[in-house]
Amino acid sequence: MNRLLGSVLSALLVLSVAACVGDIDDPSAPGVPPNGPGVPNGPGVPNGPGTPTGPGQPTGPGQPTGGGLDCRNDAAWPAEWKAWEDQVLVIVNEKRAAGATCGDEVFAPKPPQKMDAALREAARCHALDLANNNYFSHDSQDGTSPWTRIERAGYTANATGENIAAGQGSPESAMESWMHSPGHCSNIMSDANEIGVGYAIDESSDFDHYWVQDFGNR
Repeated sequence: MNRLLGSVLSALLVLSVAACVGDIDDPSAPGVPPNGPGVPNGPGVPNGPGTPTGPGQPTGPGQPTGGGLDCRNDAAWPAEWKAWEDQVLVIVNEKRAAGATCGDEVFAPKPPQKMDAALREAARCHALDLANNNYFSHDSQDGTSPWTRIERAGYTANATGENIAAGQGSPESAMESWMHSPGHCSNIMSDANEIGVGYAIDESSDFDHYWVQDFGNR
């Protein structure tokens, strides 16, 4: 693994794409809401790789690298990865129930989102692709957009957005990063009522942990 200490990646999709690079160690680095790096000195550093914000190093899913895994086969997906995906949904719905302020936008409490199998497949396949091929982008390396991935996974309702993150070593730190970035937070607090969460780890990649949320409304 090439641990790029001090770097932070942030990417957001709300019907458009932006990806940014900032400095995790520079508390004066400006944020660029909503399509930029968020709050560089916020907890967890929005969507940033680097040292997890929780105590110590990650103690969750470890060695599996995803080589040969079928992201379209739920039964074959590692149980530890699935548990972390499920925990992300738990935290999403806690945040939605409480309401949130995303940058300058205040969101009242929202109903819970439900995990959708097709959105989850799209999110898992992209997380696995990011991890195994060591890149960080909403678009796949062959140019496939999130909307196309979601459609190919069989989602028939309205796809509304995607959040991606790399480097956070737990569901809590991934969600903390997203909630401290206005655009990602807005995706989580939107009127979307369905979500798919994907997580994959590849310890030979630059950032180890890769997270994807795909949102839809039915």
